[in-house]
Amino acid sequence: MFAAKAGDIVGPVQKDFGYHIIKVTGVTPSRVQSFDDVKGQIEADVKRQKAAQTLASDAEKFQNLVYEQAESLEPVAKALGLKVETSRLAGRPQIQAIGLGNPKFVQALFSPESIQTKRNTEAIEVAPNVLIAGRIVEYKPAAPRPLAEVAGDIRRQLMQKAASELAQKAGAEKLSLLQSGKADNAAGLSFGKAVTVNRNQAQADLPPAALAKVFQVDPAKLPVYVSAVNDAGGYSIYKVVKVIDAPAPDAGKLGMASTRVGSEMGRELMTAYLASLKAGAEVKLNQAALEKK
Repeated sequence: MFAAKAGDIVGPVQKDFGYHIIKVTGVTPSRVQSFDDVKGQIEADVKRQKAAQTLASDAEKFQNLVYEQAESLEPVAKALGLKVETSRLAGRPQIQAIGLGNPKFVQALFSPESIQTKRNTEAIEVAPNVLIAGRIVEYKPAAPRPLAEVAGDIRRQLMQKAASELAQKAGAEKLSLLQSGKADNAAGLSFGKAVTVNRNQAQADLPPAALAKVFQVDPAKLPVYVSAVNDAGGYSIYKVVKVIDAPAPDAGKLGMASTRVGSEMGRELMTAYLASLKAGAEVKLNQAALEKK
């Protein structure tokens, strides 16, 4: 194709999945970019390379020091300018949260060796370019807590449950008034300033259950009121006043995606077809012929 000129037709060209005839409709000559054009890109590339080198070097130091000086995390913290964080007594769920949800860190910290020797765990990558190591300072086996110790927690949980039930009851009554046509102030409500939300973007004050309900409303019947119970047990009512249609998809990107999907499907079909041919055929190799020089 690159040996042809504009207007030329070349081929047929054999590929893995058939023959292609190519027509060259135009040629854009290459252009050497000026230094000013690529200066920013060069700077970004150099910074990225240096950062990657520094990270690799520090990661290696981190891994070596937590292993070589396993009685404490202070030496590695001092060497790399880090801060050792000490938690209160915590169970597996809390430790998993500290390890960014990585189960390998929990397994390493609660391993029999870690519990008995109280030495550093190995350096574990819990996220891209994020290493963590831990060490047990104090360990208490799981055991039922005495009633006197948990009475306060039980009382708080029961009070929170009762408060949540009352909040849901009162909220449902107000929602019923709004849905029957009552004005906001007549229902005793005042909504805050309208904000735009995105289906694929989490909102701190909009739980996933509420977000799902917001995007299920009928845009032809605005305003619409929806409700949801939040994580704290409270009851929230949301007023949907406007629906913004998503922009039309980029035809070029859709075409490229379609081409990629078609190519992948063709490759998978061809692989499956060849596998079926091999499975149904009896092939014998003449090893002696293969070894002839």
